[in-house]
Amino acid sequence: MSDLIGKIICGYRIVSQIGEGGMGKVYLGESAFLTEYKQQVAIKTLTSRGASERQAAIMRDLFIREANIQVQLKHPHIVSVIQFAVEGDEHFLILEYLPGYPFQGRRMSNVADVIARELGPIPASLAFEWFSQTLDAMSYAHDFRYRWQGEERVGIVHRDIKPANLLLVDPKTIKVSDFGIVKVHQRGVAITRNLTPGTSAYMSPEAILGPKQYGLQELDGRSDIYSLGISLFEMLTGKLPFKPDKGVSADSSLRRKQVGETPPAPSTILPDLSREIDAVVLRALEKHPDSRYQSAAEFKRAIQELERKRLTVVIAADPTVDSAYETRPFEGMDGTEVLQVKATSVRAGVAATEVMPDVFLTTPIASAPSTPVEQPLTRPPSGSRLYLWLVGVIAVVLLGAIAAIPLVNWLFAKKPPPVPVTTPVATATATPVAIPEGMVAIPPGSYLMGRDLTEEEKKFEVVEGNRPTKVFSYDYPAHEVQVKAFYIDRTEVSNREYSRFVNATNHAPPQNWPGNEPPQNAENIPVTYVNFLDATDFCAWRGRERKDGVTYRLPSEEEWEFAARGRDAGKPGRLRLYPWGDDWVEGHANTRESKLGYPQIVTANPAGASPFGVLNMAGNVYEWTGTDFSHYPGSDQKTPREAGYKGVYQVVRGGSFDYVKEYAMTTTRVWARPTDKGPRLGFRCAADAK
Repeated sequence: MSDLIGKIICGYRIVSQIGEGGMGKVYLGESAFLTEYKQQVAIKTLTSRGASERQAAIMRDLFIREANIQVQLKHPHIVSVIQFAVEGDEHFLILEYLPGYPFQGRRMSNVADVIARELGPIPASLAFEWFSQTLDAMSYAHDFRYRWQGEERVGIVHRDIKPANLLLVDPKTIKVSDFGIVKVHQRGVAITRNLTPGTSAYMSPEAILGPKQYGLQELDGRSDIYSLGISLFEMLTGKLPFKPDKGVSADSSLRRKQVGETPPAPSTILPDLSREIDAVVLRALEKHPDSRYQSAAEFKRAIQELERKRLTVVIAADPTVDSAYETRPFEGMDGTEVLQVKATSVRAGVAATEVMPDVFLTTPIASAPSTPVEQPLTRPPSGSRLYLWLVGVIAVVLLGAIAAIPLVNWLFAKKPPPVPVTTPVATATATPVAIPEGMVAIPPGSYLMGRDLTEEEKKFEVVEGNRPTKVFSYDYPAHEVQVKAFYIDRTEVSNREYSRFVNATNHAPPQNWPGNEPPQNAENIPVTYVNFLDATDFCAWRGRERKDGVTYRLPSEEEWEFAARGRDAGKPGRLRLYPWGDDWVEGHANTRESKLGYPQIVTANPAGASPFGVLNMAGNVYEWTGTDFSHYPGSDQKTPREAGYKGVYQVVRGGSFDYVKEYAMTTTRVWARPTDKGPRLGFRCAADAK
């Protein structure tokens, strides 16, 4: 079928090949005769060349069965069949086309893509959301009444449920696909009677040995329950429960283990998972069908119960939150509404009326700018009193470098605590010591901090709420800075590490935690809802807890930018506007362009590491620094000042998951009150090198 490109099938012209499976190829088609709108479809073909006569007959039977049965399925989470066509010896199944969505530099087409791209587990809330949709689809299929071979029958078994067959409509919605080997209720002998199709890594024991070995006349929906259990295991842990042995057939090895070996509990792979999750998954993986969930509906009830227990954490923190991994805005305690940021452009600017950056805060509904202030390069206009309380439903809370979030006000004016004093650097004769755990050694060096902007760049704006905000007001002019050797955390401080501090010192936990422990499955996400003093207290505690002679503190702004850009940055040929270079690369950082809407784990985005190997210094969450805000030497900007506030501001850097990429630039500066906190603001620690 190499000559299919350009061919018209049922009014759709074949444009390109987009996939290939065991039974044939899949092509992208578009309407051939519509002129104003080109409807796109997926055109699945049957390839039997090279097969024996019997194999070809089996494949043709399965393909025709798929067309006749799937066209009858009408469910929001099952891929729709549009038409079936036969031309000579060629068969074509025309399906709804689901292109997926862009994420981390590639297109995510199915759940297997997400697992592979994330290099690990899917957050539990998202996994359960997708999985519940899958269970709805399979419950519908298992009880579906349809016509086949002139008779009405009930129930079909998919037989090839796996993450690759859970297609993504968007980041929140899946559809089950590939009903090519469905098992229908047979009233007579079928040509496929001896066929045992499926993918070995997901096959049920009765699908491998045959249903009669388990006292069944034929496979039923409980075989899919087992495959669903394997799929959920993989979604939650990032791994399959069984691995093939080396030196033997992978299929044979996997099928033997499906039949005879007990699967491990998911928590043995990912300790963050609860015993309750273990119990739900392992019941689906029982070897005998009678011991599993007896229906997809029963399986879904167990998932819903898990979700109810998990989400009580979020509901207790904020009744408006309906997902532990969402970060939707909600009304502030003082009646302010959440600032909605719309990207129009983000780069440079001066606006005398702009005040504190409200990047993660809320803005009073009718507050007029009081004093003209240079807009911190990433924040809303002056006068706006931001509330930093953007509902970061914690579970998926922040996973990347947060270091420049214009979080601006709403707290009463309070003089910020003094910036922690750094320890003097060890003398040249000091005995070398090991690099502190989890940190990166940054050598001494010089670079041009900030950058010089053209007049056009100074005017670059984004629209935040209904107001344009100049992004780069405080980034210029470039000036040379010398930095001594220091250490900096390779990742942002995680919820897991912060919980040890909370429990050891009785420090108040972040407001989005249910108690002294972070929300379930959010342990490896950056801690947020911490103000400047919380961050400095944590760093000081780390030194007491480790007893390694190192004085931990927040990085200065100069250190933070040097760690993000590298030695000699800003000098000819080495501007380095992002940790990896001057050009934005999709998939290197978690910003609004990623369309995730929540922070990732602290070890995400290794491709976007800085020249020194520091992770997430662009996007994910903004980060506190230990530097009071002031203008660069030679700046023509005014000091930012909110009406009635007499205290100082701290510099925050790095951008966040829901702000456009310009806020994640290595030179972009944002400022915040020391008392500010919110779902987009975290930190990492630093220390003088010894």
